[in-house]
Amino acid sequence: MIAIQIASNTEWKALCTILDAQELHTTPYGPYFDTSIRERSCRIYYSGYSKVKAAGAVQYAISNWSPDQIFVCGTCGGVSSKLKPEDIVIATETVFYDCIDRFTENDAPFFPYLDTVLEHRSPLSIEGRRIHYGRVASGDQDIDTDIRNMLEPLDVLVADWESAAVAHVCALNKTPLVVIRGVSDIPGYEGASIEDQAQSYLLCTPKIMRTIFHEILPHFIAQTPTVK
Repeated sequence: MIAIQIASNTEWKALCTILDAQELHTTPYGPYFDTSIRERSCRIYYSGYSKVKAAGAVQYAISNWSPDQIFVCGTCGGVSSKLKPEDIVIATETVFYDCIDRFTENDAPFFPYLDTVLEHRSPLSIEGRRIHYGRVASGDQDIDTDIRNMLEPLDVLVADWESAAVAHVCALNKTPLVVIRGVSDIPGYEGASIEDQAQSYLLCTPKIMRTIFHEILPHFIAQTPTVK
């Protein structure tokens, strides 16, 4: 079985409509439903946003369902200047940018104890889709231009709230993980204000979830081995 984690309510509502989710079950973190993708049994579950909720929900999934693979699918804020809204990013590494150790001398830009390197799969190419591989940074906040300017020189492609927490828990449990994110908003993009960012997030999220689940995710699921 493959487990797919969704964090935000906006993403969840969009996905339930896209996949016409009918029978919902519950966990302590929220609802889930079962479906089939590429003839593989998939359980799609809601965690709620923030690192705490995301980490707890994925541990619950691993402990109770023993999935062959975890996927994190959803949106993110663009950091790299080479990105455009609705671009797709596959994480090769996750880092926390809001964990700061002020008591020791450390030149590392992030909190190295929690950094996670993810398996680098063969680059995916889909005509008409811009797909990027690279570093995803997580913190419990929406990014603004100040955070973007701080992260971009550190080779961060995008930022979100949850991926680094899920990646760390999966690494501790030795459970394979793939993080697939779509760029819903970019601070300062074409002069965008924070209000423009919020509107871009709302407009792009349904498109991104449709792209991920109809075009991107099936390719990765087809490559996922079944653990016997």
